Amino acid sequence: MLFRASLASLHAHRVYDHPWDPFNRGSEFYQTWQLHAAPVGAADPADAGVLTGFSLGGGLHGGVRFSDDERVEVDDPDVAMSVDVSAGARERWYRWTVFQWESDGSTRTVKSLFTSPALKLVARALDATDGGLEHVARVVAQQAGLLERAADVALHGPPRWARLPLSLGIPTLEAVVALAARNADDLIGATAIDLGFRRRDAALEWRVVGPGAPDEESGWRTDEDTVVLERRLEDAAQHAQLTASFRFRLLA
Repeated sequence: MLFRASLASLHAHRVYDHPWDPFNRGSEFYQTWQLHAAPVGAADPADAGVLTGFSLGGGLHGGVRFSDDERVEVDDPDVAMSVDVSAGARERWYRWTVFQWESDGSTRTVKSLFTSPALKLVARALDATDGGLEHVARVVAQQAGLLERAADVALHGPPRWARLPLSLGIPTLEAVVALAARNADDLIGATAIDLGFRRRDAALEWRVVGPGAPDEESGWRTDEDTVVLERRLEDAAQHAQLTASFRFRLLA
């Protein structure tokens, strides 16, 4: 069965792109994301699966433009994943984290970090330096051309799972975000959403757990209805204020 997770819409309550120009009230926003699975079935799994990507609106150099109090149906990112949980297996959980950015001159660099080759490069650099971020930053800078080409490929094709050593999975994801945040584009906020799946008799049950999710205490469901989660985001200076509406559905 397929499970679909998407950022359905964005509502920009307030934008402020140029503080020195009070008449410029437009901003471009885009998303990057990471999806990682908790290993299931092995007592001591050797690696962890990670999927990463970025929104396609605006191409590699920009995002979708918003004015004050404007709502846009973006459906971007839109991630479809195959779910196969056999009877008797443990629950399977994934964490989908979506990062909201304001485009400001380094969008291609940020998006290029959310690709499978970037994950593998950062993991190797972390492994070689015991977690030193400055060394990782130098390695990434030396391979900037390779990562930009990887972003070009990702723009026109589906993302691919990357296999990382289990001990480096979360540190690699965190290092990618830290490196991306060093650029000119502003990180407005992040939304972490947990997606659970389990098999009960013949039925596949699923659950969404995150800020604003319905029925957080007993939210296991078997239907194919859509679950909507809304998340309010704003930057540190409160110049950009957004509501992100996420949509989840199990497809037969």
